[in-house]
Amino acid sequence: MRFVLLLICLLACWLTAAHAEDGALWIKDVQVNSYIAQPYNGADFVPNNLIDGCSDTCWQVRLRNGMQLSDIFVDLVLDKPCDVRQLWIKNGFWRVTKGYNQYIRNSRVKALAVSFRQEGSDLFSDPVTFELPNLPNWRDTSKPDSDWLRFDLEGYEQVACIRLTILEIHKGNKYPNDIAISEVQLMGMPSGYIGYTINCRDQDGISVPNVAMMLVGSSGSQSLTSDAQGQASFSSKPETYRLYVTSIPQGYQVDMLQGYELPQDGSPLEITLTKSYADPSARAFSLPTSAHSTHRSAAAPRPIPISQNEKITSYLVSFAFENRLCPPSEKRDASILCRSVPLVLSGFARLLTPPGA
Repeated sequence: MRFVLLLICLLACWLTAAHAEDGALWIKDVQVNSYIAQPYNGADFVPNNLIDGCSDTCWQVRLRNGMQLSDIFVDLVLDKPCDVRQLWIKNGFWRVTKGYNQYIRNSRVKALAVSFRQEGSDLFSDPVTFELPNLPNWRDTSKPDSDWLRFDLEGYEQVACIRLTILEIHKGNKYPNDIAISEVQLMGMPSGYIGYTINCRDQDGISVPNVAMMLVGSSGSQSLTSDAQGQASFSSKPETYRLYVTSIPQGYQVDMLQGYELPQDGSPLEITLTKSYADPSARAFSLPTSAHSTHRSAAAPRPIPISQNEKITSYLVSFAFENRLCPPSEKRDASILCRSVPLVLSGFARLLTPPGA
């Protein structure tokens, strides 16, 4: 039985990992007018290195006789029209080869023009210019994500493609004519989508991170987890979603069977967890009672302490929903059934355990 549950857990993790990071837009193609085609020291410099998710690869272009910086561009083609909010760049070549720091040896972008092509248009317009600093602490491990440069792009809607044009460079000390960018990412949401936010707080209003939730809608389901600020967010076309809490941090309580309906207008959903205290009477258990939350019955919600059962339940429910093992009309009953499995198994284990064992 443990082996079967382990397989279910691993499969559920694999399925839910397929969801892209909230806010990250899908770049379906990268088009450039030049790149270094000849591999060097086992590394190639093709355009798709910009979106391969690996910091140790890069796109590189070489300035040749008569070539101007402004002649070099990169087009990021989106899979659907999107409202773009930010541009993220890992500038330079983030690799050490044979003891040599390639970030310093190759040139990096110093100034960049960003222009936009709207859906249905062939022209790039509304260029904006950004200055890129020359990062002195190459890959500072004490500062997570310090290699990402982030630039705000507010007000650009129905964007089909973004063009990056190099205007100025920080020259490398070994290869000044070779210009490198490791990664790019666009943040925003598809046009016509709305953003949903879930805030997880305790009864004192303090943010609660690492709350695992299962989101169920007509188009499928996905897993969410609250971040360090107790917040989880995603974007989608407007539809009716129900949210179930599947796992909570130790020391908190919440009704694991209660479902919440997300507001259709995109306003935040508030989930209140009860923090356990040495004196149980010191704090009263409470849950949101707004029109957006629905209880299974008129009885007060029963606090369920976090245990291994809830963790197993999270994977069972995720597996059932992701693999469409039940029709949408029966998802609620399936959720309750899946949540009962670990409790039943636990009960049998206790019956089979000899007294005093």
